[in-house]
Amino acid sequence: MRLTIGTVLLALVLPAAAWAQGKGSNCVDASTLQEKHQQGGVVGGAQKVMRMPSTTVDAPPDTNVCPLTAHQKFNVWLQRSYSPANLLAAGVNAAIWQATDNDPRGYGQGWEAYGARYGASLATTESTRFFQSFLLPSILKEDPRYFRKGSGGFGNRFAYSVSRVMVTRTDSGRQSFNFSAVGGALGGAALSNLYLPKVDQDGGRTAVSFGLSLANTAGWNLLSEFGPDIWKKLRGKQKD
Repeated sequence: MRLTIGTVLLALVLPAAAWAQGKGSNCVDASTLQEKHQQGGVVGGAQKVMRMPSTTVDAPPDTNVCPLTAHQKFNVWLQRSYSPANLLAAGVNAAIWQATDNDPRGYGQGWEAYGARYGASLATTESTRFFQSFLLPSILKEDPRYFRKGSGGFGNRFAYSVSRVMVTRTDSGRQSFNFSAVGGALGGAALSNLYLPKVDQDGGRTAVSFGLSLANTAGWNLLSEFGPDIWKKLRGKQKD
């Protein structure tokens, strides 16, 4: 269903010409950068088989990296959408909500309520990422990928990762306010009012959902920034 909705919106919002390759002159393809720091395991294998662009570029945002086409941005959303981590996070969120019995309040308790919470969590995440990774970046010409700093002190890299929630790279290579991330979080939070119980359809909950979505984006940025370092250390210990 998500694939069908995304395809329909793609046909309605973007002209066919947007699918053409629009790479700038003398730019560097992100795939060549990723070969130097290739992700391992299931994720890296899936990227090769499905020819999906990585959601993380192993280079600072001022690097002259070729921009993504609308088609490639759609694939970025697909990769994020069907990530196993996505399904696991929705399950954890639903379990926490079930235990506290306060979000959404209208579901109550029991396995049926847990299933409803799981679906609501997944739907909010997926719709938010659809706005953030594909629809808004395609319209606003912003790059939905995370450009990894990869060097410097911990504090500097931490601050950089968190700042990427509000700052992004445009398709032309400039730095800009991250309208896609902020607008996508707001759109996903507002859209959740269509399927949540009426008792939970209020401005306060929408504001909380909006804030949590931005915090979630910051968390994934931190994982993208420091994850490869952690993975390298773990692999080094396994070889010892």
